Amino acid sequence: MEFTIANIIQIAVYLVTFGVFIGVTKQQFSNLENQLKAQKEQLTIQIAALERKVEKHNNLIERMYKCEESLKSAHKRIDGLERKGL
Repeated sequence: MEFTIANIIQIAVYLVTFGVFIGVTKQQFSNLENQLKAQKEQLTIQIAALERKVEKHNNLIERMYKCEESLKSAHKRIDGLERKGL
C-alpha cells in the first residue's frame, strides 16, 4: 500500500478533526460540571434558608403551645374567681 501526499493530508485532517472534537467535548463536560456545581451550591443555600424557616415555625408552635397552656390556667383562675362571686 502506497501512501500518497493526498492520503497523508487526509489522515492529518482526520487527526485534527478528531482532536478538535475531543477538545470541544472536554470543554462541554467542563462547562456542565461547573453549572452543576453552581446549581448544587444554590440548592444548598435554598435548603439552609428553608431549614431556618422551619426552625422559626417550630419555635412559634412551641410558644403557641405554652400560650395555650397559660391561657387555660388563666381561664381556670377566672372561673374560680367567678364562682367565689368576685
